[in-house]
Amino acid sequence: MERLCFILLAGVHWVGCGTETSPACVSAPAPDCVPAYEATYSAVYENTILRSCAVGGGACHDAAEPLNGLSLQGESQSLDTLLSGGWVTPFDPECSELFVRIADHGRPGAMPPGSPLSPEEQCAIGEWIEEGALP
Repeated sequence: MERLCFILLAGVHWVGCGTETSPACVSAPAPDCVPAYEATYSAVYENTILRSCAVGGGACHDAAEPLNGLSLQGESQSLDTLLSGGWVTPFDPECSELFVRIADHGRPGAMPPGSPLSPEEQCAIGEWIEEGALP
């Protein structure tokens, strides 16, 4: 069954960690991609989310002023937020907002701002989602 995914782009503003609209779907990670680390949430959190999204100067999703209310502080709390906030749809990386934003770095709203994640990091996150986005 083919999925229909779409997006209404109106008034998108993209400056660093600005407000963005939801993205359209993208291709799933290639079946032969090589993950940078084990495709578990603990590994995704420790190796990518914590380093690229949640801490440090200019982090968009820190506890003090989380962008769009998405705080990625604390491993279990951030997992709950990603799942309950619609950022991750288990078994569906193609239309999971988190994966779309890291995989389609050429469009407004891509994460992280600046340099994209490596293909191996994207692969690990995509595989984690594809396998059910388990804790």
